[in-house]
Amino acid sequence: MKKALLSLAALAFAASASVARAQTPFPPPEAPAITGPYVGASIAASQARRGCTGFIVGGGRTCDDRDYSWALLAGYKFNRFLAAEAEYRDIGIIQASSPTSSFEMHVTAWDIAGLGIVPLSQRFSAYFKFGGYRVLLQSPQGVVADRNANGFTYGGGVQFDFASRLGLRAQFQRYRNVDGGVDFGTNDYDTLGVVLLFRLR
Repeated sequence: MKKALLSLAALAFAASASVARAQTPFPPPEAPAITGPYVGASIAASQARRGCTGFIVGGGRTCDDRDYSWALLAGYKFNRFLAAEAEYRDIGIIQASSPTSSFEMHVTAWDIAGLGIVPLSQRFSAYFKFGGYRVLLQSPQGVVADRNANGFTYGGGVQFDFASRLGLRAQFQRYRNVDGGVDFGTNDYDTLGVVLLFRLR
């Protein structure tokens, strides 16, 4: 009797396993792609890679080429692999100072970029971005006239989607060859920070 019960149990287990295998596709389907509009905010550290240039260089002053940066952005994710964004960023202030004098330049930028996305798991992805910028260079002291510059920006990072509508990025971005003319000089501006994203649907 015991042998018969064991045989019956083994047969039932094999049958249930067979049914489960039939109902579970392999490989499992991909998670639904999160698409649509989103907004975001960023905080970062910024640096003028070539230091102080233009009217703030020289004169025995020391250069502070680092500052904090913040940004607001809006974007649209078309599918798992492609998105586009528009962003306003306050890159920060570059300052040269001495015991007797101090000069500053303030850098802000608008940029539009496309994103290429590489999904690494259902919630984790890497991405790169490339686009164009319009930078405004200003002297808070009014020493020289404001200057606009256009060029290319690029960067990349990783993103973790920790909720259905929320994501968090670690991101590097460079504004390449910002031409400020004779007054502001030419510089590369880098930012490294985090971005919080909120999906609108």
